[in-house]
Amino acid sequence: MRSQSCYVKMLQEKTPSASPEPMGDEKDDVKPRSEYELIDLDLQELRDRYSDVLRQAYMLDEALDLLKKEGGLALARSIGLLSLLWAHYNLDTDYRFRHNEVLLVLSSLMFNTVSSIELLNASTQAAFRELCEYFYIVLHCVEWPKGWKLPLQNRIKTMFPHAQSLLDAEMAQVLKERAEKEGAPGVTPMINSADQKQLVRQRSLMHLDGKSVDDFREHPPAGEAFFERHRSLWLWTMSNEKVLAQEFVNLASGT
Repeated sequence: MRSQSCYVKMLQEKTPSASPEPMGDEKDDVKPRSEYELIDLDLQELRDRYSDVLRQAYMLDEALDLLKKEGGLALARSIGLLSLLWAHYNLDTDYRFRHNEVLLVLSSLMFNTVSSIELLNASTQAAFRELCEYFYIVLHCVEWPKGWKLPLQNRIKTMFPHAQSLLDAEMAQVLKERAEKEGAPGVTPMINSADQKQLVRQRSLMHLDGKSVDDFREHPPAGEAFFERHRSLWLWTMSNEKVLAQEFVNLASGT
């Protein structure tokens, strides 16, 4: 795995064994000593986890590559793929750096898209209702700071007042399905992070032209070429996110 998280998990502190109590002045000279032992590693589990890290990078790269190849035309699909990546994996525990990358580019694309839509008149904004309601759901579920995401949700709600009621209805359906699966129909369970990921996963698939996580199983091998492609796509996207959002809005609204 990544060097910054792997080596720590190879050692664990041993339980101190009982030893004779020091006598007299010896007590002052005795210092606590920690002992460690190697942990037995499950190599197959490590390989699977590393493969997931590479697949996550590949999905992120493909989302960014859509934007570079097709420009603003691909923005909804790119956001859908990024949101699916967040919902399918636990990026915050798998690889925190990738988690931050995904949330940064996703938030930037949504923020700039909403800002461009706000400049349109009300009748033209109507063409973006479904997309903005999807943004509203993603914003609610993803763990961005509330101080950032709530103002953006409120801006969406100003344009599309039914966004909150749609979120409530769709989350209620997710909870109903979970209750039935757990053998407790009629009971409304408490919302957890898995429910939120399930909702984002369902909604994101609607923007991916039939693609799913399974379409990204075959990722490029780890190496310099993989890394350089990722670095290049990332830098390009973060330098053009405002232009991409504006281009998408112009194309979709016919302005």
